[in-house]
Amino acid sequence: MIYDLDLTIACAERPADDPRGSQDLLESLRSVQRKGEMLQMFDARAVAGQRHVASAFLHAKRALDEGRARLKDLGASMALYLAGIDQLERALKRVGLSDDTRRFVIVVSPARELDTVLDALHLSRTPEMFTPGPTEDTMERLGIEKSLLSAVPREEWELLALENVALVDLKG
Repeated sequence: MIYDLDLTIACAERPADDPRGSQDLLESLRSVQRKGEMLQMFDARAVAGQRHVASAFLHAKRALDEGRARLKDLGASMALYLAGIDQLERALKRVGLSDDTRRFVIVVSPARELDTVLDALHLSRTPEMFTPGPTEDTMERLGIEKSLLSAVPREEWELLALENVALVDLKG
């Protein structure tokens, strides 16, 4: 569990010779999802860190709880916040899986151990994924302009992603 949230975040990758496409991976993910559980998988190249994931989850959950969410599904709503966009199709292009996705961020709520999920998906855990911090590619995927990156110290780039999450509420 992270930040006393009912949430587990795991970073994982698949073997280099894994031929499965994104749809196959998502079908496998759905097959291990428990009733009443949010189980999501995002492209790690679009995730700036654990705080980025936790913030997106909190914003999505709060919007649902307050009845102001654009979408009624917590996982889909979380994708909007994680991407910093208020349209699901565009958000999934930023943070969703593609056939060339090799590294993943898996998020589950309520919190539970994800070893069985990773085993079922034939993925291996990669705990160091968020170190040393978001890359320029990650920030570009999130739509954060290079001029802004050059004005902010690299060690604070995750804060730009958090700001992107918060701005989704203002777009509505």
